Amino acid sequence: TSGLRVGGTFASIGYVDTVLENCYNTKMISVGNSDSDFNTEVALRVGGVLADLYRATSTKPGYTFKAAYCSNSGNIDAHVTTTSIIHIGGVVGTLCDDRGIAMVLEDIENSGSVTVSGASSSGKLYVGGVVGWCVNSIQIRRSHNTASGNVTVNVDTKTGDELTAGGLFGYNRHQY
Repeated sequence: TSGLRVGGTFASIGYVDTVLENCYNTKMISVGNSDSDFNTEVALRVGGVLADLYRATSTKPGYTFKAAYCSNSGNIDAHVTTTSIIHIGGVVGTLCDDRGIAMVLEDIENSGSVTVSGASSSGKLYVGGVVGWCVNSIQIRRSHNTASGNVTVNVDTKTGDELTAGGLFGYNRHQY
């Protein structure tokens, strides 16, 4: 997949068995600003720890990806104008394995605020306190977005835009 990936610890991981343990980010992530929007026709994926995990391949039974004891306390601020897809999560921007192999999030915490502002034109915007966008079978254990991890979306949308936001997930769909 093409586009810009911005992660506090990792930008992109794919096509490999992956276990992230004890990963954290404490720094602010800023994409665009009030004077200069991020303007793109390709995807933008932002995560406090990991921006994008896409179609990981598994040789281990049961899961392709596991994140344990990972946290983000850095604020995420994105000022965007777009005609494409945006996934922003306090810890992970995008989790995708459309083949139905499970991913595991265990003891994950976001305490940084996630703020998105700007304008969208024919765009798809998914914002979550922990995960922005997930298409997968996922197991979640002892993971949360704290009271200080506010999710704020102030985006002018157009007819046909998709906008979803949530304290834990912006969008989650289990798919085989």
